[in-house]
Amino acid sequence: LVRSLPAAAPCHIPKYDEAACAAVKANWDNANWRARQPGAYQDAAWENGDEPCYVDGPQNVTCQQGLVPYYTAVVLNVEDIQAAVIFAKNNHLRTRIKGVRADTRRKSSGKGSFGIQTIHMKGIAFEDNFIPTACKVPTQKAVTAADAHGVTVVGDGCSSVGAAGGWALGGGHSHLTRLYGLGVDNILQFSVVTADGRARVVNPCQNRDLFWAL
Repeated sequence: LVRSLPAAAPCHIPKYDEAACAAVKANWDNANWRARQPGAYQDAAWENGDEPCYVDGPQNVTCQQGLVPYYTAVVLNVEDIQAAVIFAKNNHLRTRIKGVRADTRRKSSGKGSFGIQTIHMKGIAFEDNFIPTACKVPTQKAVTAADAHGVTVVGDGCSSVGAAGGWALGGGHSHLTRLYGLGVDNILQFSVVTADGRARVVNPCQNRDLFWAL
């Protein structure tokens, strides 16, 4: 759990730090750097809202919290997510999820919210004949990010956008959509943590209603 602040906070009082401010200025337009910071988003407007906190603003002007969650749970595994969701539920906290980049509809930030950052949960497992859990018949080969296996990935054209999460749940538009459909059309199974803190496997054969809702 970290205290999350707008990206430019080290360049303003009372959080001013010369070295940290220099690092912020050097990386201000770096999408990958922004993705790793709990309080940074791909567009500063998604951080600030109506409370500006810009890197080139006067040092003596105090940064406000803006749309950045006050605290962020930087999760490493499913158990961390479950704990964060249950904590938010028990304390009636408005929750925002930040994956790799940010939702262009500003759903990954929110004034007065509690954040969950999932960027460190990365991993690829290639299964040549993937069968969704609880399904009784074989299904088509899963398309995963593994060029070495000679498969095609329907993914976003920007390398800093996560292959799962908000991109897919928003439909998953891709340069390959005309050939292979939307990203969401290629998903066989989700592993999710629902609002009650339970980890669930979701596919056409198990938790079907939730699968089609996603």
